[in-house]
Amino acid sequence: MTDQLVYRLADLVRILNLSKTTIYELIQRKDFPSPVRLTARSVGWRAREVTAWLESRPHSRTWHPAEDSA
Repeated sequence: MTDQLVYRLADLVRILNLSKTTIYELIQRKDFPSPVRLTARSVGWRAREVTAWLESRPHSRTWHPAEDSA
């Protein structure tokens, strides 16, 4: 059943911390999985495709906040 998990846009915004606009821009550039039609008026994204996309992203270097000099 987890292979069929589908995220809605609000889920993606929350999980990925990206705006709706950014998600749709990534889709337009073919840099994000395409949505699948769920009904005549709704779409979603396969969780396994979103996970694969996220895992394919470059890892950032570890962030170390500057120490307070005060």
